Amino acid sequence: MKQLLGIVTIVCIVFSLSTSVFADRILLIPDVPKTPYRGGIGAYEGVVAHSTATPEAPAINIQRYETRTWRSAFVHYAVDWNESIQIASTEYIAYGAGPAANKRFVHVELCETADYTKFKRSYEQYVKLLAKILKANNLSVEKGLWTHNDVRKYLGGTDHEDPIDYLR
Repeated sequence: MKQLLGIVTIVCIVFSLSTSVFADRILLIPDVPKTPYRGGIGAYEGVVAHSTATPEAPAINIQRYETRTWRSAFVHYAVDWNESIQIASTEYIAYGAGPAANKRFVHVELCETADYTKFKRSYEQYVKLLAKILKANNLSVEKGLWTHNDVRKYLGGTDHEDPIDYLR
């Protein structure tokens, strides 16, 4: 019985390491390039917090849209009031905030809503996901958490200012 329990434990650990422990669902976009970060595969330096600017569109809509349009832009995760969806592997870059940021950061979209209850649920999931991503690579909030607006100001390559206006 102890051996069986040990085997089950090992299988669970291996399975959890090979899948995202962060998202409710994993719906990876097929065929996106597997371009490593500037520090190598999985060596992201932080996370960029985005918001969708598409009011009331749930995470699944973001995933479906980016599956069609990934050649111009896609993120790693989308978070709404009901779920978080992993869209791309965090082992490789996404096209989320311009060349300088893309080769350094994971990108997470917060789905926008005007409903306070939905906002509260989605924002709580969003903050937890951002924290888990940072913690997974031993990164601090102070150095590792960026907004798209921060990228615009300090790295360039984008003119977006999200999620600042949405969170006001």
